[in-house]
Parts: sequence; structure tokens; C-alpha cells
Amino acid sequence: MSVLRRPLHSGSSKLKLIVIIGIIALLGAGVVYVLYGQPTPEDGEEPTADSADASEHPASPPVVYAIGNFLVNVRTNDELRYLRVEVAAGIRDYEAEESGGGHGDSSNEELPSLRSEDEAVARDLIVKILSDSSFASLRTATGREQAKERIKQGLGEMLEDAQVENVLFLSFVMQ
Repeated sequence: MSVLRRPLHSGSSKLKLIVIIGIIALLGAGVVYVLYGQPTPEDGEEPTADSADASEHPASPPVVYAIGNFLVNVRTNDELRYLRVEVAAGIRDYEAEESGGGHGDSSNEELPSLRSEDEAVARDLIVKILSDSSFASLRTATGREQAKERIKQGLGEMLEDAQVENVLFLSFVMQ
């Protein structure tokens, strides 16, 4: 009885080799594209809208500044309620103090602080806004967002040369 054997290099092995070489070529092209990036407009070509916007206004994220911890009375009809909140704000184009400022009341020491003259006014503004808010409204997400928006607008008016992007409540406890 004889056993028929197939040759080691059949047609399917050649097909596998061609597929592997094709995959390696595609991977190589992908690496070249990633390393050298997209082509830039030549001297005679018109720049696209995306490249024109990027060169005029470089997008940098706002810097988050610690404003501090607050403990305020919150309005209710018949009970005494308190709010303890830590507030920070994302601000663009603001020149803070080099020393980091602050009064040691922030639990997040990594965040820079506002200039001392701005910090006092900002703290007063935030106390007024939060103590004017009702307990019932601050219990809802919508009420908290409205308080943040009021703080953002007030800080924007106060810091005329800077742009306040957002207000963050780093901690928020009511009782």
C-alpha cells in the first residue's frame, strides 16, 4: 500500500505568503503615514479652513484655578440648612500670582490660585450667589448648573481681561 503525499510547497502556501507580504506592505504604509503626517498645502495651493483657523487661534485648554472651600447658609422655608462646596474655575488668558497664592484652605494643592485681590472679590461673589440659592433648587442637577452659570457670569464680569470657560464643584455637600 502506498501513501500519496502532497508536496510541501503547494498553491495554498504561496497564497498565504502573498497575503502576508500584502499585510506587511499595508502596515509599512500606515507607519509612514503616521510618521510623516498629512501633506501640507504647497506654496500655490489654498490653505483649508481647518489650517487657517488653527494658525490664527491656537487652541489651548483653560487653566483650572482653585477658588476655595465655602460653608454657607442656604435658604429654606423653615429649617436651617448648610452647603459645603469646593469651587474651581477654568479660565483662559489670566495671569495668576507666581507664588501660587492661597490661604491653605484648599484640599487640592496642585491647582493654582487666583491673585489675592481677585480671590477676595470672587469669594464674596460666590458666597452671595450660593447663599441666595434655595435648598430645593440646589438639590437638583439643573439648580446646581444654574448656580454654576451664575458664578461663571459673575467671574467673567469681574475678570474683564480673562475668559471664564467653566465652573467646577470639586465637592458638594448639603445638610
